[in-house]
Amino acid sequence: MPTKKTYAAMHYWRCIRPGFVRVSADTHTPSLRMTAYKDPGTGHLVAVLINDDEETQQVRIRMDHKQSIVCHPFTTSAELDFKKGPTLRSEGGFLAVDIPGKSIMTLVEVE
Repeated sequence: MPTKKTYAAMHYWRCIRPGFVRVSADTHTPSLRMTAYKDPGTGHLVAVLINDDEETQQVRIRMDHKQSIVCHPFTTSAELDFKKGPTLRSEGGFLAVDIPGKSIMTLVEVE
């Protein structure tokens, strides 16, 4: 039976594939960590965010490479095990995301 560590690891080995390149990503919030990776074949991004805070954090992520993107979010928390959420669409180059407290969320660009 998978553990929470297994589900947390899935954010990396299921979404970040061989050949992806790590790209610059940063936050201005100490309790929020972020890394991002680019698929050199498609140019699509995968961003992994970790919310260390107890509370949900509302985040606006700026994507430098495109004005419009579509992402599938996957979340692992105390209640969720690598759960796929509703599709997210950026507006004006920003993607608005609510990251639950004490969770890890991966955003996988699909368009």
